[in-house]
Amino acid sequence: MRGPRALAAVALVALALVPWVAARHQLSLLTDLLIYGLFALSLDLIMGYTGMVSFGHAAYFGLGAYASALVLIHFALPIPVALLAGGFLPKVGEVAARHPRLKLIIDHLGRPSGTKDDAAWANLSEMLALARHENVAIKATGAPSYSSEPYPYRNIHGHLRRIYDAFGPSRMFWGTDITRMPCSWRRCVTMFTEELPWLTGRDLELVMGRAVCDWIDWKLPRA
Repeated sequence: MRGPRALAAVALVALALVPWVAARHQLSLLTDLLIYGLFALSLDLIMGYTGMVSFGHAAYFGLGAYASALVLIHFALPIPVALLAGGFLPKVGEVAARHPRLKLIIDHLGRPSGTKDDAAWANLSEMLALARHENVAIKATGAPSYSSEPYPYRNIHGHLRRIYDAFGPSRMFWGTDITRMPCSWRRCVTMFTEELPWLTGRDLELVMGRAVCDWIDWKLPRA
């Protein structure tokens, strides 16, 4: 018993130190993991040990999402909604037109999950059509994962340029989704900062962070 207890004590001490040594994004990720772990454990207890079917866990997220959408639509709060919308891009356009005060962010470049190269960009024209809605923006998350070529993934640069031309630097936000990228975090950055010759100056600053701050009305501290 002393072995498991000692291991548990070490784990508790390590968790207690995390807020003091981890970066903000690491702490946020760990918090999410602990929350989802708690949900998974409770679902396992209910369905695995007792054999009871539970809709409560899904309802928790569903009611929260529904309530958030109603608040955003009716009270016009400056809180954007991010969507994995690769499978229903035309519907996003309908929502954007119906609720012009609701800010929508299409995540992961609007690409279908698990696709690469030409297959990943087959519906790009549908996404580019959404650029006419001023309340729709694109998050360029996970770009390297949509190419089977080595760094700097030149076969997707043209697609990124089309997105940039359509939405402009004020509605195109850089991101990584680092946990599933085929390269390092640094290369996720330098692919945009060093390998796209058309992305420079103020436009580069916007895409790499300032634009999303403006989009969510996040006031940056003065230098």
